Amino acid sequence: GVAIVAVLGMATLWGMNSARVEEGQPRAAQQAVPVPQPAVVPGTPGPQAVPAPPPPTAQLADPAPSPVFASEPQAVTGPATNPYNTPTVVFDASSLPPEISGVEGVAGTGNSASDFASRIG
Repeated sequence: GVAIVAVLGMATLWGMNSARVEEGQPRAAQQAVPVPQPAVVPGTPGPQAVPAPPPPTAQLADPAPSPVFASEPQAVTGPATNPYNTPTVVFDASSLPPEISGVEGVAGTGNSASDFASRIG
């Protein structure tokens, strides 16, 4: 049993180790070196770009279903007037048939082994 667990553990660790990235492979893509921007001379205005007007968009119907409003909350005065007013289920045993008594025997002393031995004779 121990050998099977050891073999399974070794196989698991070997599988986890083989899933690692090789040392020769780069772990992440190399970032490009930023290109320096030409210096802006203050006081010389550049060409003004005229912003293009946004394209017209069609008004789409609301795809979401309309909300379903709940009914107005009803006033429940029972718990507000008496918070301890809870219905109680009571079992009425008066309508049950009388209990059938078992065979009268020696009362048990609390030792189950000797009680069992005294019953079988």
